[in-house]
Amino acid sequence: MVGFVAGAPLDTAAIRERLQGCLPDYMIPQAVIVLDALPLNTNGKVDLRALAAHPALDGLRAGPDGRRPPRPPASEASPLPPGTTSRP
Repeated sequence: MVGFVAGAPLDTAAIRERLQGCLPDYMIPQAVIVLDALPLNTNGKVDLRALAAHPALDGLRAGPDGRRPPRPPASEASPLPPGTTSRP
């Protein structure tokens, strides 16, 4: 998980330390990236695609050997609850 913050130059170590005081360990970002401003789409909402394409993430995506970790296989779960069948 990565955290993005915007504004004046911020101390990322202090941000992570502050989050550790109020969030469980699994919710603490692996990295905190400071931006001048959050990218916005035409509707004025945060542009998640622009954040996902940020160059600072390139080093975090690759493993020590330079390759990306494998993704788990896509789930082929049935939309029906277990033990039920569709109607004829």
